[in-house]
Amino acid sequence: MPSYYMPQVQGQMEIKLDHGTETVRRAAPMSGGCTIEGHLRDKQESEHEELQREHVLLLEESVLQIQTQKHLEESGYVNEPASAATIALKTLASEVTKLSPHHAKLEKELQVARDLGQSGGSSKPLTSSDRREIMMA
Repeated sequence: MPSYYMPQVQGQMEIKLDHGTETVRRAAPMSGGCTIEGHLRDKQESEHEELQREHVLLLEESVLQIQTQKHLEESGYVNEPASAATIALKTLASEVTKLSPHHAKLEKELQVARDLGQSGGSSKPLTSSDRREIMMA
């Protein structure tokens, strides 16, 4: 961290900035109510504020990275059951497709049986030829 040495010299101020092995000296007039010391303090404050803003941004970025990681893990947990549900739905849809024609055939047979029962036909069970006739209808 640089150190500052500022002795007053009759209307001027000498600034000594130590940066490790380097020393810089400047003479600056003290006028207009604005001192070098005030200027340095303002500069330090603005640098401090900038560092605070950067620190807050880094903290926010860190929080976002943690949240992203959690969301990725949670999505992994959700994907497995969703994939299993998709497979189960496809299997069920296939079964429904296979059973639909059989259901339609049974409905026809039931309707013919009802029609025969209402027309006063015999109450004997249907024979194979009766069933073929129903399926042809």
